[in-house]
Amino acid sequence: MNDIQREVVPMLNSIFRKAGKYLIGLSESKPRAEAPRAPDPGREFSEQARRMASSRGTKDRQLVAGSIRFLDLDQIKRELGVNWGQASAAAYRVVEDTIRKHLSTDDSYARHGQDMFVLCFANASREAVEALMCDIAEEIKRTLSMSESNAFRVAHDVEDVIFADGDEVPLIDTIANSLRRVRDEAENAAKMWREHLLRTASIRYKPVWSPSKKVVALHRAVLDEDTGRRTMQRLSSLSSVDEMLTVLFELDCLILGHATSALHDLVS
Repeated sequence: MNDIQREVVPMLNSIFRKAGKYLIGLSESKPRAEAPRAPDPGREFSEQARRMASSRGTKDRQLVAGSIRFLDLDQIKRELGVNWGQASAAAYRVVEDTIRKHLSTDDSYARHGQDMFVLCFANASREAVEALMCDIAEEIKRTLSMSESNAFRVAHDVEDVIFADGDEVPLIDTIANSLRRVRDEAENAAKMWREHLLRTASIRYKPVWSPSKKVVALHRAVLDEDTGRRTMQRLSSLSSVDEMLTVLFELDCLILGHATSALHDLVS
């Protein structure tokens, strides 16, 4: 064995021994445990809602559900720009804190998408849920109006949701889609009513007599009787104060517009 071999062989043996120990160590090491997955709120909500429905013992499961829905989020996001993240986080906290404050321990809620919170009620009638949802929505509106998130607006809906036991769609999606459909139908009905009102409503001018001067002091513009009666019927069916104020505002604008048009015709 020459001098080069005498130097290289021990070096190679040392490398092989170290490599062997390293490989043995790897084979004996335990795989790193995976971090526990965060709970899925939507899945937990669906499971709890199914337990609520199954406790009623009917073939078709029925639940009273409600939603708190943010309105015009895309527009608000554009208006807030870089302040969107902070403002929206504060608005979501207001909604969740208010919901938790009003729900019982048996009830459940979860956020669905960016604009909706879905609520599920275990032992409450439709009437009780509607009253509770009104209270929740009004408190959220008051809190938002007094905070930096006053650009956010909410609406609420209530619906009896029926689903089959074999339904493979996540229950939170079923409830959310049903509630969205309720809101869309209400908005479409309001749009149709508004268009009908603009086409058919007529304005009457009634004199207001001044007893002291014994003359007609002014002429007051009012809706015709048929439109007024149908408007009162519509107002009685509204569950939201905001919706009622919107209808009244539209009527005021309609009457003012007709009155201004008639005055323009008289003086032109």
